[in-house]
Formats: sequence, structure tokens, C-alpha cells
Amino acid sequence: KDPNSSWNFMRIKGLGFVPGIHCPHFHKEKREEQFKEMVRKHGGIGIALDNNAALEVVGDKYRIIFSQPNAAAYLFYRQKGEVIIEKLEPPGEYHPLSALSQKGKQIHGAD
Repeated sequence: KDPNSSWNFMRIKGLGFVPGIHCPHFHKEKREEQFKEMVRKHGGIGIALDNNAALEVVGDKYRIIFSQPNAAAYLFYRQKGEVIIEKLEPPGEYHPLSALSQKGKQIHGAD
């Protein structure tokens, strides 16, 4: 039996520094479909990080950093009832945290 088959997400209120729903160990723990469904159900944005990827926050800015070249980070959001997934490239520089929550609304439109 797959040890991940009975695993389920829990919604926990964090400190509120970063908007949205977060998922560490995204591919390693095979959380793709469950995380997509959580974003579909609850809306807002989701940030998923593979092993060896991190979201670094300094003040009101963020950047994605990797310690291995095969690591990745993803932004999830709803658009017209569908969940859109975009790969977040390591920007190398800091960007406003507000850009994460506004990205789906500004570029793609909200549902």
C-alpha cells in the first residue's frame, strides 16, 4: 500500500506573513492532486515547493531559492473555476509579496 494514499491536507492558520495556502515537499510526497483540489475548494493562491526549494521572505518582499538544480516552486490560483498552475522561476532578486496574491487577479483575472 502506498503510504501517501491515506494522507490528507490540514488547513492551519499560520502567522500571516505570506498569503495563501502552502505545500512543502510537493512532488516528493505526491501531493499534486490533493493540493490542487484544496486550492479549487478554498480559492486564493497556493504556493507549492519541492524539496530543496524555499520561499525566502524579507520584510514585504520575497524570492524563490533552490539548493538543487532540479527543485521547483509553483503558484496555484483559480481562474473561471479552473486551477491554473505556474512554475515560479528563481528570480534571483526580491519581488513584492503582494505580487503573489495579485498575480492571478492582475494578469489572468479572478473567478
